[in-house]
Amino acid sequence: MSDLRALRKRQQLNNLVAMVTELTRPGLTVVDFCSGGGHVGIVLAHSLPHSQVILIENKEESLFRAQTRSSDLGLTNIRFIQANLDYFTGPFHIGVRSTGIDQDFLFLER
Repeated sequence: MSDLRALRKRQQLNNLVAMVTELTRPGLTVVDFCSGGGHVGIVLAHSLPHSQVILIENKEESLFRAQTRSSDLGLTNIRFIQANLDYFTGPFHIGVRSTGIDQDFLFLER
């Protein structure tokens, strides 16, 4: 990855996390849809210790990597669900999806 692309990815992650952090209150549930290795969800769990963060990921290897990383960090407010995005029906207050192509989505409970 080029230095410029790495810089843009960091900015993308920082902007998404800042937006979610601003909107989230203690006790709310944040879901990271299609979480991959947990780049967004793990940062959110670390930044929001009084909120629950759920990572939804279809690929077993990616989810295992996210679980290992969060365990190494001692995060206790994070859960993992291996499922296709279409099958998650649990309640949440804020949902995020980082597509990895400079487009992020934020879903708010109505």
